Amino acid sequence: MVAIGLGVAAAAATSSGISYDTKGTLFWVCFFMGIFNAILRPLMILMALPFVIFTLGLGIFVINALLVLLVSSMVPGFEVTSFWSALWAAVLVSIVNMLLNPLLGTKPRPKGKNFRWSATVRGPDGRVRSYGNQSESSGEGGSRRIGRGPRREVKADDDVIDV
Repeated sequence: MVAIGLGVAAAAATSSGISYDTKGTLFWVCFFMGIFNAILRPLMILMALPFVIFTLGLGIFVINALLVLLVSSMVPGFEVTSFWSALWAAVLVSIVNMLLNPLLGTKPRPKGKNFRWSATVRGPDGRVRSYGNQSESSGEGGSRRIGRGPRREVKADDDVIDV
């Protein structure tokens, strides 16, 4: 929300087509932009996926600009005069978000952390083998437990692949 607020404030400072009345108005802009980014944006990207792919990802800026226009129609005191002003706001919010994410600690979780997986397969020799990063196995045909899940019975003649 901080990045959205700073991006919108920067867009208002650098463009004559974007303005907001008070800091309370800026708060509501950030609030609605956060909700729309979480709910509407993924749906819009999914529906416009061929367009996004054809434009090599630049279509996402168009989707963000449409969300800025939607927020400007909902929040009194927040004015966006044209699509091009909304596009400028979308670009600035993206740049500010990219710059602030490392500072605010909102980077994505590294792969492999807190991720459990398991696989149980029967080899060519007929033996059942269990693999995983947190599996406890009691051998062939016994009960096995993966993480904190329930115990279940794996028999030697079962065709089992758990992923």
